[in-house]
Amino acid sequence: MTDRSQHPDTPDRPLDADAWRAAWRAGVREGIEDADKGRFVTEQEIAAVLGRYAKACR
Repeated sequence: MTDRSQHPDTPDRPLDADAWRAAWRAGVREGIEDADKGRFVTEQEIAAVLGRYAKACR
């Protein structure tokens, strides 16, 4: 799974709502594909990604 918390496509500034939703959907699709292939991440990696998206919502 791509580490979205450090991904260059994830800016340090807040995204507009449509861009945020598109990025979120892409991340979810990627996560489902990885899970289907047996690739799983740690709790810390999940927390980093969720924290990054939470910052984008502020």
